[in-house]
Amino acid sequence: MKAAASRALRLALVLSCALSLVPRPVSANSITGAWSDILDWPIVAIHMVQLHTGEILIWSSKNEEPHVLYPAGNCFELGNGCFTIKPNPVNIFCAGHTQLDDGTVIVNGGHVRNNVGEAETFLFEYDKNAYEWNWTSVGEIEDTDFARWYPTLTTLPDGRVLNVSGSQKRCNSGPNLGNLCMSHEDCDPAATENCTAVLVGIPELYDPATRMWEQLSLITDSVQFYPFNFVDPNGDLFFAGADKGVSGFDIPPTQSVTYDVANESLTLGNVSLHDGGSAAMYRPGRILKTGGTDAGAAAIADAEIINLNGAAVWQSTDPMNVPRRRHNLTVLADGTVLATGGTRVSNRERDIDRSCGGTNQGALCCRDADCPANVTCQANPSGAQQWVAEAELWNPQTGNWTLMASSQVPRMYHSTAMLLRDGRVVSAGGGRGGCALNNHSNAEIFSPPYLFTGTPAPVITQAPETIFYGQAFEVESPEANDVNRVNLVRLAAVTHSFDQNRRFVPLTFSHQGDTKLAVNPPAGPNIAPPGYYMLFLLSSEGVPSVARFVRILPADPGADASYEYSAKIVCGAQTLQEEVRLAPGHYSTTVNIHNPGPGSARFFKKLALTYPPGEQKAGEVLPIGEHVLGYDEALQSDCPDLRRRLIPGGTAPLIEGFLVIQSDQSLDVTAVYTTAAIDGSGNPTTHTSVDIEQVKERARGSDLRVTKSVEPFPFPLNDNFTLVLLLYTIDVDNGGPENALNLRIADEVTLEVAPTGAGIVGVLDQPIILPPGGQILNITPPGLSVSFDLELGDLAVGDSLQVRFWALAYLYRANALVRNVATAEADGPDLTPMNSTAKVEAVIP
Repeated sequence: MKAAASRALRLALVLSCALSLVPRPVSANSITGAWSDILDWPIVAIHMVQLHTGEILIWSSKNEEPHVLYPAGNCFELGNGCFTIKPNPVNIFCAGHTQLDDGTVIVNGGHVRNNVGEAETFLFEYDKNAYEWNWTSVGEIEDTDFARWYPTLTTLPDGRVLNVSGSQKRCNSGPNLGNLCMSHEDCDPAATENCTAVLVGIPELYDPATRMWEQLSLITDSVQFYPFNFVDPNGDLFFAGADKGVSGFDIPPTQSVTYDVANESLTLGNVSLHDGGSAAMYRPGRILKTGGTDAGAAAIADAEIINLNGAAVWQSTDPMNVPRRRHNLTVLADGTVLATGGTRVSNRERDIDRSCGGTNQGALCCRDADCPANVTCQANPSGAQQWVAEAELWNPQTGNWTLMASSQVPRMYHSTAMLLRDGRVVSAGGGRGGCALNNHSNAEIFSPPYLFTGTPAPVITQAPETIFYGQAFEVESPEANDVNRVNLVRLAAVTHSFDQNRRFVPLTFSHQGDTKLAVNPPAGPNIAPPGYYMLFLLSSEGVPSVARFVRILPADPGADASYEYSAKIVCGAQTLQEEVRLAPGHYSTTVNIHNPGPGSARFFKKLALTYPPGEQKAGEVLPIGEHVLGYDEALQSDCPDLRRRLIPGGTAPLIEGFLVIQSDQSLDVTAVYTTAAIDGSGNPTTHTSVDIEQVKERARGSDLRVTKSVEPFPFPLNDNFTLVLLLYTIDVDNGGPENALNLRIADEVTLEVAPTGAGIVGVLDQPIILPPGGQILNITPPGLSVSFDLELGDLAVGDSLQVRFWALAYLYRANALVRNVATAEADGPDLTPMNSTAKVEAVIP
């Protein structure tokens, strides 16, 4: 009976799996899409930033602390249980924000009161060891020179961030003329209305390397709140307009402007058909701008395209089906653009017009308490619904808009929307104004029509975590043959109807067999600024895969290096008694880098992290930077330096990995490892060991490898003199991919003796070469250093040879260190150099 039940269960599982592979039937949702149920959230999502670890950072006004949402599995449906509070000491409501190239969120500005901003800057950083996100402390990052309310932050092609617009209040009269103020009492207590909002005209530039801001003081013309700013194909910043805000701007919100950051100059461009609305870059150098208001109070449905590929060209496209303002534009995984939410009336923040007594002539109200006695707050008989429920989808190929399904919740002023990894769109927020009835602490999820085709989506089984400009990369998918589009979508940072970070970049690719794609990266940082993106594969039916997060960086500076060194790094405290890989203690590593010359050496450093074995995955590779050392100069990298550069706040308990150094010429690289005992609190006490290791040099660009060993045989002659024979073995192996022509070995033996003694070293001139062949040349006389050259002919791919020779050291009252360096060099068939170096030391007590 049990056997029969077991067979029945197995059969049911097989049928279940088979049914899951049957294509879903096509429904009306394949035309209009579908909205989810309303999802309760703990706050009004006025700001939303997508994180490269899968979470979403959300914040509202000060009385609602920032939260992090992890939208995995059924977390959206679980609601508040998937949120973690991440308090910030400053009210960052109405701030600007974007992401740095390492995924860190940068936030500047905030809310003191209307039109009065903050100058504080915060980073929201990921602790790679603790697997959590945290804010930097107040004052840890340099403040901007100008307090800003409603600024826009844009990541530039070089990784720096440009901060434009925002407002503060200053005295326009009285004894404190020009000073910052909060109210007229700060200017002249005897006067009124002389503390007015002033737009900040001077942009400021943030450098992640120094964590400091600098003014672009030659630019002084101001633009409106939350300007629609984009990096254009020339690498400049393009201002495509803004929503209406305060008066007193130098450049109207309908006027386009190009910021030349390098030369600190502005160039005026075309005039937009309308102000406000929303804008999105739907292709490299192409912007869609929609909605806004007419000369009166009504929202408009107009849409226009701005082509920045060459001289900026503006042209109209089909208008939206529904007029709207304060809506959101979201570029989807297939490059179409979704419009959600908005209001039909200018400057209307209420979902429903209410007035005292329910007449259009009555005073606007939110609750009965806003009205005179015995008069209730009621919906007006006309214009009761001013918010736009219908979403609509724009097709860039046709210019047409198609009405989509309607949402259930008003999403107007202070609403947000962003594309998720699975191709859906989360729409949230709205409200947090003066009327609590309009505060929407909830969200809805929109599934676009491409998720209802009834055909399966591609699955990405392998993709790189980091890609580089100019270097093609490989993506694996069982459905690779059916993939006809590969797209990158930059992670979102959206507030006030504008995404300050998003870009859409289609990629070219070729099929490599049935399961692989060879994908070409973006052309450069002007097209796709460095940072994190979602990588989507789309099927022939337009169904997107679940995206992989990938980081785009400049071309690997070490890709063409001739030499590479990999030093093991262990930094921090290991406090777990059950840990068997490392005994409890405090570990520290210092890597010393010396340029022995003869000229300057350029090299690149990066940290290759290793994760605990239980995770069974490779760690991240984190670039550190480039350096140049002159002849005989040196520098070091230690644990505090690595933490400061790579680990937010230096809070990682234990860092393990490799410091990889790639250089254009041979270096001396030494690692010093220090271990200390720890007390009960995990703090280091006394040192217990110090180890020094010469890091092995590895030649790059070919698989010509040389290794070396030494066996010393000391023979004491009397109390003062010692004769030492040293048998050196050099092994050379050619792993390909081409024959090594005219193989040569240059060898040098150096003797270092204690100051109280003396010594001399020489080399016997009859080396043993296996297989036989070659000759010794240019042997130098005995001394503190002796060198010689070997010519060995050609070495075919897959072949190897061995050289053995004797050195003789004669020591007087001395402890000695004998160093030996052997460098193998050869030419490839096209005369490209092949080389490798090995070093070995022998200590003579």
